[in-house]
Amino acid sequence: MSSKVKFEIADITFQFSSSYAKPILWVKEHYAIYLSQSVPDLDIHLEFKKRYKSGRTSSVPLEVISENGKFFLRSGHFDLTGSYSSGKVKVVSNHNMGVADLTRTLFSVVIVKKGGLLLHASAVADGNSSYVFCGPSESGKTTIAKLLQGKDVLTDETTAIINKDNRYYAYSTPFFGELGSVSKNRGAPVKAIFFIHKGDYFSHKRVCRVDAMRHFLYNIILSGRNLDLTNKVLDSVSNLVERVPCYDLYFKADAELWRYINGIA
Repeated sequence: MSSKVKFEIADITFQFSSSYAKPILWVKEHYAIYLSQSVPDLDIHLEFKKRYKSGRTSSVPLEVISENGKFFLRSGHFDLTGSYSSGKVKVVSNHNMGVADLTRTLFSVVIVKKGGLLLHASAVADGNSSYVFCGPSESGKTTIAKLLQGKDVLTDETTAIINKDNRYYAYSTPFFGELGSVSKNRGAPVKAIFFIHKGDYFSHKRVCRVDAMRHFLYNIILSGRNLDLTNKVLDSVSNLVERVPCYDLYFKADAELWRYINGIA
């Protein structure tokens, strides 16, 4: 008998089904605030084979093919085939496949096709607006999230950005950093995006369009490389920097951070 579970990240609803209950139970436990009853955008059947071996080794980068309305992903742990139009996805793997890795990999591809982005960024909401803090490892994303825990922290590590009704929204994701979890699954319109740098004092400057695009391209999460997806990324980044103000932010670990940020945007 097949078990099923549905969950929603950034308005994209996934349904996992499998005759092997363990991954379904894992999702229910670890993605509890993301569980959903919505009609799935992606209907993913997980098929596990004990003697399964991918054609690739785990040390080889993920292979992504996206063409003619279909996508194919192959790693050292699983093979995936899917259709953008029907939303049907089949995954073949062994029992050691990580559900979190699969979800993040698949989400990073599908959100691009929907005109969005998955970023190395923390995000904090305040009422009906949000601020995004973008940067690589050790840049201070989690530090900022901890300093702003009096606000609504959407995520401390990985932020989903989507275009909805000609406005960009930042959404929480289950791909956590050091904080380990967030309390809500929600999104909010992006008021400003900051490319963060640790410093001895607070300072900022507006970033030009070209530099902002360069920063984004360094911090986008997209598993594998593919021309079709790359073109979508470039279009999305170009639109984003036209619509949302972007800044370089130098900050220190100080409780005055929110007051400073609120005075910028």
